[in-house]
Amino acid sequence: MRPFTLFLPKPMLPMGDRPILSHVISWAAKEGMTEVVIATAYLGKIIEDFFNDGSDYEVKITYARSKRPLSSGGQLKTVEGLVDGTFVLSYSDIITDTPIDPVLRFHSEKRAKVTIVARRIEIPLRFGELKTDVDGELLSWEEKPVIRSLINAGIFVMEPEVFKFIKEGEVISMDEVVRRIAGDGLPVYVYESKSTFVDVADQESYEKANEEFGKVLGNV
Repeated sequence: MRPFTLFLPKPMLPMGDRPILSHVISWAAKEGMTEVVIATAYLGKIIEDFFNDGSDYEVKITYARSKRPLSSGGQLKTVEGLVDGTFVLSYSDIITDTPIDPVLRFHSEKRAKVTIVARRIEIPLRFGELKTDVDGELLSWEEKPVIRSLINAGIFVMEPEVFKFIKEGEVISMDEVVRRIAGDGLPVYVYESKSTFVDVADQESYEKANEEFGKVLGNV
């Protein structure tokens, strides 16, 4: 996301009339969450100075600080002493209007340790896809096929047991953490959401998201 993030952490980039993270916290408050923990690292003081204690959003905000980036899974470890019981995790660059209560019910009914909120996407290929047998003989030719896939939407419901799968100070991604949990035999489930998600992954998606934001999620 450089050069945008040279002086601002990614969650503080503007989306519409306010930072991306402001939309995330507003969503949490709208969904009935009263306590928010923000894990900070790079330029974290900018985030703290902007949101303070969360009173402007009618939530209580606590900060978990790390001196260096630990990737998504490692940053999760920093909040271990600040959560008690089932909790909702959201990436800081995801804007959505998805209701959380159905996800919580699903998580409880499945007795899951981790529930991953997912969404379906369709990606059209620019080229024709050729399928062959082992000898190279053509079996089919589909021009510009559409790939359909279920992907991580950046929101999770978790139980505190997840923290034991992350070492203190470890740099680890969230997918690696979840694979550890599932590999240990603990139940991990996927909840498919039909809601709208704006995912600010890179510079191209950020620019596109800003263009679409007013049309799609102006009421979030």
